[in-house]
Amino acid sequence: MEQFISHLLQFPRRVLLFYWLCFIFPFPFDLVGLPVQLIEPNSQPEWMKAYAEYYGKAYSWIYQTKNEICQWVGPKVFDKPVVIQMTGSGDTMRNYVGCFCAAVIAVALAVIWSIVLLVLHFFNINWNGDRWLHGVVRVFVRFFLIQMLFGYGFAKVFPLQFPPPTSFRLNQALGDMSPMGLLWTFMGFSTPYQMFTGAVEVLAGLCLVTRRTTTLGALLTIAAMTQIFALNMCFDVPVKLYSLHYLMMGVFLLIPDMPRLFKLLVLGRSVETTQFQLFCNNKWCSRLTLIFRTLLVAAMLFGQIQVGYKRWNDTYGGEPPPVKGRWQSVSVQLDGKPAATDDMLNISFLDFAGNNLVRITTAKPPILAYRITWHQDEKKLVLGKFSTPTWSASFQYQMPTPEQLQLTGSMDGRRIDASFKYVPEKPSQLMNRSFNWIQEMPYNR
Repeated sequence: MEQFISHLLQFPRRVLLFYWLCFIFPFPFDLVGLPVQLIEPNSQPEWMKAYAEYYGKAYSWIYQTKNEICQWVGPKVFDKPVVIQMTGSGDTMRNYVGCFCAAVIAVALAVIWSIVLLVLHFFNINWNGDRWLHGVVRVFVRFFLIQMLFGYGFAKVFPLQFPPPTSFRLNQALGDMSPMGLLWTFMGFSTPYQMFTGAVEVLAGLCLVTRRTTTLGALLTIAAMTQIFALNMCFDVPVKLYSLHYLMMGVFLLIPDMPRLFKLLVLGRSVETTQFQLFCNNKWCSRLTLIFRTLLVAAMLFGQIQVGYKRWNDTYGGEPPPVKGRWQSVSVQLDGKPAATDDMLNISFLDFAGNNLVRITTAKPPILAYRITWHQDEKKLVLGKFSTPTWSASFQYQMPTPEQLQLTGSMDGRRIDASFKYVPEKPSQLMNRSFNWIQEMPYNR
């Protein structure tokens, strides 16, 4: 009876451990494809290309299966349809249903695990299964957080997540901004601050690499993710669900050391040192594990730095684009006729940002952002949608003068002939105000 009560008390903890495994799945399968990501496709040998193909098919099958399960559960349980599409949002119905499914599976696995441990105890098999499970989940959560922190961190160290205010933002009334747009403008205005926040996330990930610095890494993760979760909540950024989970993962890693931290930081008493056991009882096995961990983290770091630099160079480096800034339409013809005032393709403004982004303002909202691929030798530009990778629109461009732009092409099956004039940038205090160490009066405008 005592053993049954003990298992009953341990049940919520087991559910949590299995929930983390279900939530991060298919991690660590993600790491299987890491070697492929470190080498450019054109430089890969044939065996690696075949490996990448099979890995991609397996990974796609896993995600497709998860999506199909969520699409079945959504209407059956919540009476809500689950739409699978690229949105950039982490707070979709698909995400919430996915968390629900993970919780249900975690409860089922915890029941099975409890039965297995009871059977082992009945046969007097001495094995601390809960301790083993906690150790395995702790390792998986650590390295999942490392991957996540490196990804988000390097997206800020190479300032990409929050671009500097563009002509579109500078010409937009503050009251017309969404809360998320205001946050993106605030973060993008100061590149050093963005890089600082990214460096904190990268440092937190590095500290999670070893068991000896995991407590420090968990503290840094909690600090960073608390700020991110608060910003997501206060500015309505649709990553609330994931940022809360990442914050709770940091708390999960810190829980074993909380009594010692309370004793040291609150009560001001000395604490005993932590004894770390070898991962394997065999010395050589432990050394091989250490080498594998070091190579894995080095590959993760190299991959994130490589991808981050490439994205930064594609956005801000390399050959400058032929067109920048804000352009106002002079005339727009659709299928050879003047565009109707309320036509969705009646373009009024083009706002070019960086090397590969344009925002198009039409007669009706919303203002849409498109990815640009320039072909300057052919005087051609190709637009792509971030949410629909298969969609594209192609235009020939001409610039009779530096302040004139002419586009000829098609979009959504309709021919567009449009001419634009350059809108000079207005001087703005936001972008022209310099940094000052000494200020006799606050400059709050």
